[in-house]
Amino acid sequence: MTLLREYAVAMRSLLAGGRVTTEGRYVKLRDVELGWPPETVPPLYVGATIPPARPDP
Repeated sequence: MTLLREYAVAMRSLLAGGRVTTEGRYVKLRDVELGWPPETVPPLYVGATIPPARPDP
């Protein structure tokens, strides 16, 4: 979940035209920006699944 959260925060900033510097556990960016950010910021949908819980014996 940490990777997904770090990625989503960085992507939202980049898509909004920002310059991103972050030093997370998985995502490490230094002074990164999109050369051609979108005029309209698209929605960013993220999701995750977990394995089903095992029933108690």
